[in-house]
Amino acid sequence: MEKPTGVPCRVCSGEIVEVIVSEFNSKTGLPIYGRGSKEQYRKASKGFHCNKCGIAYAFLPKGPCTTAKTSGKVSGLSSLPPNYEDTVCRHGEGEEACIFIGTLKEGPCLKKSLYEEIIRQKGTNGSVSSRKDNCSGPPDFTIY
Repeated sequence: MEKPTGVPCRVCSGEIVEVIVSEFNSKTGLPIYGRGSKEQYRKASKGFHCNKCGIAYAFLPKGPCTTAKTSGKVSGLSSLPPNYEDTVCRHGEGEEACIFIGTLKEGPCLKKSLYEEIIRQKGTNGSVSSRKDNCSGPPDFTIY
């Protein structure tokens, strides 16, 4: 079952959904079939993904512009100049937005990550609204 979150995808502006599954709770003992079996199962989250472009999220972003920035640095990546996401990445500007904007523990830029090839394919086949490749990506973030 997919549960809507109301949070937009950082790549294509589709909605991020949470995958909820029913799983056996082994703390209840051996499985019972029939009456009394309802209590043996619990709902569990199996992660988040965009219902439009399919990109997976390691966690649910809080708010429309949350990134993995801490103290001016992107987790695991080089520092981004001030206002870089607004002026270069152009988050939320449709086709003008950088196709590699994301929100993962690796940071807001998914260029040169294991997702780069998938994102490029989605850009080529038109399944995401973002189209631009605005800079060189980590670690230099040189603007084209």
